Amino acid sequence: MKKSLLVILDFYPSVGGVANYWENLLAQMPPESVVVIAPTLPRGTPELKCRYPIYRRALLRWWLVPAWLPLFWHIFAIAKKERVEQIIVGNILPIGTVVMSIARLLKIPYILSTHAMDVTLPLRWKRKERLCRQIIAGAKKIITVSSYTKNKLIELGATAEKITLVQPSPTIHDIKPVAPRDEEILTRIEGKRIILTVGRLTGRKGHADVIRALKNVIHDHQDVVYAIVGTGGERTELENLARQFHLSEHVIFVGSQTRTEIAWWYDRCTFFIMTPFDDNGDVEGFGIIYLEAGEHGKAVIATRSGGVPDAVSDGKTGILIEPRDIAGIADAMNMLLDNPTKAKRMGEQGRTRAQEEFSIQKQAQNLKDALS
Repeated sequence: MKKSLLVILDFYPSVGGVANYWENLLAQMPPESVVVIAPTLPRGTPELKCRYPIYRRALLRWWLVPAWLPLFWHIFAIAKKERVEQIIVGNILPIGTVVMSIARLLKIPYILSTHAMDVTLPLRWKRKERLCRQIIAGAKKIITVSSYTKNKLIELGATAEKITLVQPSPTIHDIKPVAPRDEEILTRIEGKRIILTVGRLTGRKGHADVIRALKNVIHDHQDVVYAIVGTGGERTELENLARQFHLSEHVIFVGSQTRTEIAWWYDRCTFFIMTPFDDNGDVEGFGIIYLEAGEHGKAVIATRSGGVPDAVSDGKTGILIEPRDIAGIADAMNMLLDNPTKAKRMGEQGRTRAQEEFSIQKQAQNLKDALS
């Protein structure tokens, strides 16, 4: 495996899919084969405990023109110092623009890593699309997370042979569940069947569509509550929507939870639901959350949006419906509530699929093959 320098803006202590993705994968790599350049830590934040070197630098200076000038010199100096054989571009823009030049100067290849918005949002601007096409064309290999993002890359000029799927792996099975401490919430869910969503409260995640569909579920299932774990700017709007449909007793806004508490919610729920949609290029690149639910033996309801169909096997580990289909969401929830045996079978198949097809060991081997 060639010694590689990962340059990335989204890394520990950032919270999110990209940061977790790389943290989990790099933990499986030979420590002598990886070097990381990432943004400086907030004051008082301890460094990630790992076996490979991390260089913390102020990568972008927005008062400079160009803002990425410090990024150029940091990558150039560290690549030479560490004698790396290739560079992994963790963010197509602006890192890819810089690495194209450095790779030519040092006569080493670069590998591009993409997730979702990094290859969809730039398409809104001709200049950024042109830059993305140049970066994709110059990459020796490309790592991406789903069939959806692979197809987007091909639309931007990549060849299929150049692309390797390295998909996110669920790791929540290693966490011991701990009940939340909020006694009011525990009282509200006592004796109830729980439909669970975990995710940021943002429009494209589809919380509002689930609430709208819930009014066609509660009539025959009075013992059901919809628990929403997460925070975000849409909370007030969602609370108003629940009141509008007279569902406040059945919709519980749990707020932020620790990983151990989230594991408890997965264990406690009847099934998991998240119904995202494409919001003008802001799209779900994969959907690790569905695999986490599967690891806990829970059936899932999802939408055919972005990379989600890679994470959910329709009819086997869950139910896929079209985005924004309120009636379809309601039908799917009613079906799982009315057929607990089927829901249990889907959950068991979800657990098997998460552990076998998406294990961190399997995905790490895919990465090692791409970096060799």
